[in-house]
Amino acid sequence: FQADVHHNLAIFFSKQAIWAKEPKFDSRLMTQPPDIRKKYNQFGGALEHYAAVVKNNPNFPMAYYFTGNVYNDRGSEEIMQANQLKNQGNAAEAERHFKKAFELWDLGEKAYEATKKLAPNYVQTHHQMGLLYVKRAEGAMLGGNPAQAEKYYDEAYKNFRLYNMIDPVFVPNTDR
Repeated sequence: FQADVHHNLAIFFSKQAIWAKEPKFDSRLMTQPPDIRKKYNQFGGALEHYAAVVKNNPNFPMAYYFTGNVYNDRGSEEIMQANQLKNQGNAAEAERHFKKAFELWDLGEKAYEATKKLAPNYVQTHHQMGLLYVKRAEGAMLGGNPAQAEKYYDEAYKNFRLYNMIDPVFVPNTDR
């Protein structure tokens, strides 16, 4: 039961892009009702709640999957910041955000791999892994590494193919 409560709170915080209990998310919290702010202050954001789900129900694949999604989205935020900073001529700060994006995507991949161990045919995991590799490829191109980008695109393709073998009907996956 506690795992279910934490899972629902984690989903809520994920939808609000309140990824973790960190000062940079405090402004997003200000628009939330008092009971939600209290839950955040007591426990944290999406990642802390997903961790509680895993602690209370380690065999629930969705907690791992959604954790992967959080890291995937956070990595995307970091790469967008890196690109903005690079365009502004702030190479050192851009590099910091660039590295952070890849660190977050690594954590996302670990979470997706944990999902695959519990539910190897959970089809959406393959799609999300494909998207993660596309993002890594685009990040590698931004970083001036086309050879690495090609490897990431190959991995993306493999994951999209896995999805397509299980469920060939999802058009966005087939298009990718």
